[in-house]
Amino acid sequence: MRFVAARPRITRPTVICNWQPKRYYKSDSIEPSFTLRNPVILEDNNKTVHLLGTAHISETSAREVRKLIKRVQPQQVVVELDADRAARLRNSPSEESNFDEFFKILMENKVPISARLFEMSIRATYSLLRKAGFVPGLEFLAAVDAAKEVQAQVVYGDRHFKETMKRVGKELEGKRFSFMKQLMNLDAPEIEHIFKDTSGFQSSIEKLLDRRNVKQLIAFMRRAAPPLAQVMLDERDLYLTRALKSQPGPQVVGVVGMAHLEGIERCWELDLKTIQNKIDDIENN
Repeated sequence: MRFVAARPRITRPTVICNWQPKRYYKSDSIEPSFTLRNPVILEDNNKTVHLLGTAHISETSAREVRKLIKRVQPQQVVVELDADRAARLRNSPSEESNFDEFFKILMENKVPISARLFEMSIRATYSLLRKAGFVPGLEFLAAVDAAKEVQAQVVYGDRHFKETMKRVGKELEGKRFSFMKQLMNLDAPEIEHIFKDTSGFQSSIEKLLDRRNVKQLIAFMRRAAPPLAQVMLDERDLYLTRALKSQPGPQVVGVVGMAHLEGIERCWELDLKTIQNKIDDIENN
């Protein structure tokens, strides 16, 4: 099995894909659904992409990733990681989340204080999740392992995390931080039904595998912190779409967070040249 990184080009805002996507489903085997169990099927240039949305701390996600890869027997598996994050995840999956290196990265790159505050908030959240017994990134480990079993190429399709954090710093520099309180408010009316579940924390996490709930969560993020939504979701949707479209196939499996599904579907209507132009705009401004 070979590990490759999709072109790790980097940074700055753009007009992202902003129209309603066409959705492609194989009617003989997969029914349209808003849940993880039925992946979105995207067609492009004689290849089929099976795009699976996951919750990053869900055991269900990890199981479904394994099942899909074994069923499809793809030639390539694209995951929402960059090569460095993948290496850290493989080396110590139970001791550090994808976010454990944030502070070190920010200090080394002298990222503005706004990004440091954002990083610490996310890191604190993931620390609580680890203490609760969940391992962030479990589905990506499952994807890599399953790809190895079927001799598929693993492609790291995400923008490098250091570059994403630089973009966060640029977008948040000089802005007020009232949005941070809003962003961490899980009791907000539009999302409280997701996180207030009397049957337990795992049940709340599994709700993030329902696209309707994820759509509400994304809308909340866009309202509470538009710059973060642009950098963490919209821009990375372009990088992930480029990685998926660049694969020769004929069968490709994509493993991404549920929050990226809708954006990738929208961007799928663009050709690779247009996607690359948008990425160039981000990186050059």
